[in-house]
Order: sequence, then C-alpha cells, then structure tokens
Amino acid sequence: MLATLLVALVVRLSGRGADRLSSRGTTFSLLGFGAVVGVLLECMPFSAVRGAISARTIVAGLAGVFGARLIARGVRAWAVGYRDEDRGAPRASARLIHPVLSAGIAFSGVFVMHESCASRHLALEIATTARDATTHVVHGAEPLDLRGGDDARTAVLLLHGFVGSPPDFGELPAALAGAGFDVRAPLSPGHGTTPRDLAESGPSAWFSAALAEYDSLAETHERVAVVGFSMGGLLAEHVAAARPVSALVLVNPFSGEITTPSWCPVPADTLLRALAPFVEYVMRSDAFVRVYDRSAVPKLRAYRTIPLAPAVALQEAAGVAATDGTLARIDAPTLLILSETDRAAPAETARRYLEPLRERLGAERMQVETFAASDHLIFLDRERDTVIPRVVDWLRAQGR
Repeated sequence: MLATLLVALVVRLSGRGADRLSSRGTTFSLLGFGAVVGVLLECMPFSAVRGAISARTIVAGLAGVFGARLIARGVRAWAVGYRDEDRGAPRASARLIHPVLSAGIAFSGVFVMHESCASRHLALEIATTARDATTHVVHGAEPLDLRGGDDARTAVLLLHGFVGSPPDFGELPAALAGAGFDVRAPLSPGHGTTPRDLAESGPSAWFSAALAEYDSLAETHERVAVVGFSMGGLLAEHVAAARPVSALVLVNPFSGEITTPSWCPVPADTLLRALAPFVEYVMRSDAFVRVYDRSAVPKLRAYRTIPLAPAVALQEAAGVAATDGTLARIDAPTLLILSETDRAAPAETARRYLEPLRERLGAERMQVETFAASDHLIFLDRERDTVIPRVVDWLRAQGR
C-alpha cells in the first residue's frame, strides 16, 4: 500500500511536467513522505504488543527521510535528464534513472521495513508473554484434561485452530465434562509456546499428534468422539478417516480457503502464497481476531506474529485431503456447524468441500447447522450459549 502511494505521488508529479519533478518541492514532499512512513511502521499499534514513541521512532523517521532522499535524487536526476533532452541537450547517462526504478526501490524498502518491524514484534511477543519456565507454554494456553466422572466411557478430543490453543473452545470443555464426558484438549505442535516453534512445525506433525491423542484416549475409553475447530476440523477429518471415532463434530472447519477482505484486490489465498517466499512473519492486530463479541478477545491465547510457511503448508494439506480419499474413509456420524458470516474460513467453501461426505452419509448421519450472528470463533461469540449446548446434546445423543 505504501509503495502504491509513492508510485501515485511520482505519477502525479510526472503528469505535471519534468520541471515539477525536478523542483525542490518534490524532494521535500518525498522526504516528508519517507519520514511519515518510517514513523508509522515503527509506532503502528500491534494489539497486545504495542510499540511506543521512543528513540527508535526518531531513528525510523530519519531512516525514512534518507530512504526517500535516495528516491528523490533518482526522480530528480531522471526529470532533469528528460527536461534537458526535451530542450535539445544530450541526455547524460548518469541521469538515466526512471521513476519506476525508484518505485521499485521503495517497494523493496517496504519489505525490508516490514521484516524489521516483524522481527521486533516477534521478539516483543516472546519477551512480554507470560509462560511456564519449564515447558515454555503460555499461561492460559495449557492443554486440558477434564474428568466427566468415574464411570465415563466416552472421551471427547478437542482439536483447536491455527495459531490458537484450547481457549478457542470457550466453555465447551467444562460443559462436556459436566455432561459426563472425559475431555482432552491438547496443544498441537508449535502452538501455545512461541511463533518460532510454529514456524518449525507443519501439518504432518499436527496430524501425527492428533492421532496419538486419539490412540491414548481409545486405550482407556469405549468410545472417542472428536471435535475439530477451524484447522482442528481438518485434523479431525484425518483422525476420523484413520480411526473408528464414535462421533465427529466439525466447527467452522478450514477447507483450504481464507476469506478475502473486501479491501483486498486479490484472493487472500493467492496473496498468501505469493508473499510466503519473501515474508517470514506477518503481524496480526486485535482487529483481525475474528469474533464479533470483543469481550472475548482477552480470553484467547493465540499468536500475534504469524509465520507464513506453515500457513501455506496448511492450505496445501487441505487441498490434498480434498483429493486423496480422506473424506471417503469417514464413516462416523457427523455434525457440521458453520458461521454464515465467518471472516476467516468461508462457510460456502466448507459446504462445497464437505458435500461428498454429506451425500454419502445422508441427512440422518450428517447434520448441518448454521448460525448467523457469530464470526469464526463461534464458541466465544454472540451465539455461544446456543452453540455449546447444541454440541453437548448432539454428542450425548450419539452415546455416552
């Protein structure tokens, strides 16, 4: 966006003639623009990790000024050469610098500044997040093991979402335990500790861990049901395809597509794949925590600095699951819960992705329920008091 603004500024000045481009006013305009960009990138609020105005802010502003000065000199050199040629004077080779080249430098500079900010954001998130000194698990993101009673014969395995943790499920674990189910909500590898751990993890590790958790519960229980939220929905599908789960609940499951914001000119999935080779981490503010009830935000324990490589790998894994027969191997009664206004995982994509499963199981063995007033984090949103009892009642009906 910043590069686009700079290109627009250069084009605007170009349209007003080479004399305007070569004027000192252009230089000062670009210097001011560079200073503002530097300060904004340094001070931009990043949710829980928030940069304050400090000596680094001044340094960032100066860096923007000097970067813009370089661009301004290139623009002026090109403009002077263009003007001289237009007046019959030979163009000097030293002045053959086109504004497009300057815009390219600016574009590269945005990536450099982003990486600088992202690395600082990552370091701050790691340093300021309270965690266990031994396990390094963030406080509040610990795995859950709840007992439903001495005679509980059914266990429920809860699989959380990407960059998330057990708090993704809100009060569902406690409600299930109160209904007589043993409940386990583990942390997927790379989650609940630091974003660096997630960057070194991926779908194969998540699938293996989910299967291991199922096998552990199956050793001590007659039945094991699986509830998967978001990324956990994809993991739950793999578990159900490989193991005889007693019941399967998919809640806003990730099906390979990310909702594209209205302001984004290209599909979010395409943008993610294009950026991944060049951008290691992106920063997420509270504005991108997909829940309408904002009082739920402090309850979450999810990363604010997100590595792109595992996100792309997750997309690819969903694509493979759609074609490798995973859904064809699922034979468990299934409940699909969707948020119609999900701003993270489109409900329509999930419907299309799971349509072969619905057709094979039939309406009696696969129920689909939609909710209109909740966003992606449905267990924490406006309809949580309806969704949570619905999941508990449906699982109770499958056998306890």
